Amino acid sequence: MRSWAWWLAGLGTLVGGCGSNGDAQDQGAGGQGGFGAFPAAGSPAFEPVPGCGNDLTEAGEACDGADLNGYTCATVATELTSGTLACRPDCSGYDVSGCDAGGRTIEAPTCEQDDVQAAIDEAADGDVVLVPAGTCTWTSADGCDGRVDCPPVVIVQKSIVLRGAGPSATIIRSQVPESWQHATIYVDSATDLPFRITGFRIDDVVGTAIRVDGTNRNFRIDDCVINPQPDSAINAVEVIDAATGVIDHCAFDTAEVIVLPDEDAAWDRPLTLGTEKAVYVEDNTFTNPGELDDLVDGRSGARFVVRNNTWTNLELHCHGIEGGGSRGTHSYEIYGNTGICDGNANCYRLAYLRGGTGVVFNNTWSGESPSGGELLVVHQCAYLDTCEGFKACDAYPCHDQIGRTTDHNQDGWQDLVPLFEWENTSNGEDVDLAVQNDTYPIEDEYIQEGRDFYGDTVTFDPDTGCYEASYTGDDGLTKSWRYRPYVEPHPLVQIAADL
Repeated sequence: MRSWAWWLAGLGTLVGGCGSNGDAQDQGAGGQGGFGAFPAAGSPAFEPVPGCGNDLTEAGEACDGADLNGYTCATVATELTSGTLACRPDCSGYDVSGCDAGGRTIEAPTCEQDDVQAAIDEAADGDVVLVPAGTCTWTSADGCDGRVDCPPVVIVQKSIVLRGAGPSATIIRSQVPESWQHATIYVDSATDLPFRITGFRIDDVVGTAIRVDGTNRNFRIDDCVINPQPDSAINAVEVIDAATGVIDHCAFDTAEVIVLPDEDAAWDRPLTLGTEKAVYVEDNTFTNPGELDDLVDGRSGARFVVRNNTWTNLELHCHGIEGGGSRGTHSYEIYGNTGICDGNANCYRLAYLRGGTGVVFNNTWSGESPSGGELLVVHQCAYLDTCEGFKACDAYPCHDQIGRTTDHNQDGWQDLVPLFEWENTSNGEDVDLAVQNDTYPIEDEYIQEGRDFYGDTVTFDPDTGCYEASYTGDDGLTKSWRYRPYVEPHPLVQIAADL
């Protein structure tokens, strides 16, 4: 894996590269990847790292030859317990043919919460807990005051699969009260103990359906259906602390995914676009029958990837530094999605991005959009008088604003790596990022196109499989920027298909 020395190469300029990779299969939204901003001509020389085949896992690769990115059979996926893990020749995922799935299968007698919890308590790492078909009601214990042990079902630092009989068969009716500490299923995770939750339908949620806490770096939540009580907007999945993984092939109704990492620590870690170090939300369906709401949200240093989803009457969203004691969203990659406005909501904005950096590309919106629809960028601390101390914004650049990322060279200023947008359309017409300056013109002083964000300037190099662009750095020099998305489907999805 890369070290801090790599990130600090070139006298503190953030660097990286896709390299030359003849094995790349997908030269669009998938395939291997990397990203970076290179020093301009005349600045210290930097040789872009080669691509797949150099035994070094780089941004966008799952692994590379002998370098398995720190994983073993037992830590790469819950279903595996031992054996020899290998990397696919094209670096696009893991070869698990030499791994063993040696865990037990523990069958809960019913879907009642006490039976399910007893089966979880019995399970050891690598086991599968099967929950049978049925309709059961889960609720918090009498007198529960919001502690983390209030959820009816809890997984505490175990590498297990919690598997229902399918969302049409195992149906959980949640009667857990609304609170930020309540959830229907709660997971206290650990770094090298991957877990998976699959095959459930959870109805009547009023707060959070599934909450993931801790430092897990390889969780999977898939093939679930989550619905709220009528007239409620809920958290389908809430991921907090430093946990990363994938949420895929689920159906969420008026239910968002929210990412809340570990605040300052998240902002101290380097920018890692095109890597596994994010919460991936891919191949899901989001619906909302009423007013415009979010499908994903983040703050506190959130890093998320939203790709290949379909949603109706929802917007892309992330918080900035303006909220309470929280830091802003750190980075996001949003691509290959389909958004629909069916006329039941005023889809006046397609995205509302309040900070951080990343990429937004190849997304398509259609349907009624009364206000035309825009991908809005904003930094609310430019005009809010409640932003004090570190949050105060009285000179450019503001902390955690659009186009700013980790202070890699530790000079006291967050590095400039602009937000890039390209090839997004609404009803067949090009749609771009726009500053929300209609109410607060001061926004134009702090967020500017051609400096903090760029629209439709990115090109694709078929020889390297990289998206490329250039921008002007804080030093006035021209920087080269390269990006290639992380492998898809996510390696955890690939592994499950191979077993």
